[in-house]
Amino acid sequence: MTDHAVECLWADALTEPDVRRLAELHHRVWPKPGRTVEELMARVRALAEIRDGSEDQRPRLFVIRLSDRIIARATTLPRTIETSRGPLTVAGLAAVAAAPEHRGEGLGKRVVRAVFDLVDQGVFEWSLFQTSHAVKQFYEKLGARVIDNEIINSMAADYCESHPTHPMWDDVAMVYPGGRSGWPMGRIDLRGAAW
Repeated sequence: MTDHAVECLWADALTEPDVRRLAELHHRVWPKPGRTVEELMARVRALAEIRDGSEDQRPRLFVIRLSDRIIARATTLPRTIETSRGPLTVAGLAAVAAAPEHRGEGLGKRVVRAVFDLVDQGVFEWSLFQTSHAVKQFYEKLGARVIDNEIINSMAADYCESHPTHPMWDDVAMVYPGGRSGWPMGRIDLRGAAW
């Protein structure tokens, strides 16, 4: 088991070598034909432009390094969503990854736990994210739960109130903490693209 520390990297203070390391890990874990590391680097740089939330909620990445490589990561993005109770800024959990040769070492758990700690510390009230049926149990073991809200993106160019489409590409929407009551009922409007 790797016992390297979990580091917090603020998106607006990333170095170019770390931008490349983050993109290279993403490229290895989720390869797509035709997608380049340079395209992924641009996506990592764009995290610094996200302005939802307060100063202490700005985008950050939790990473674990081995020598000069990043071998695990989880991103948190402040996203102000619209709920039945009004606007709510959540910690959007995204891009959780561990290098294939380090899977099974608990690295994913450690970087996700760092994001969930932001909720436990009161920086965010909730974390909202998507995952697959195959992975949901991983998050449930960390205290998250599945939600069944209708989820829309009213900002989509093709949005239609009478026939909204589900903006998330994974099958399962989840929140942390799972045991707390108070998650809003009804429709959730992401007010932008899913993460």
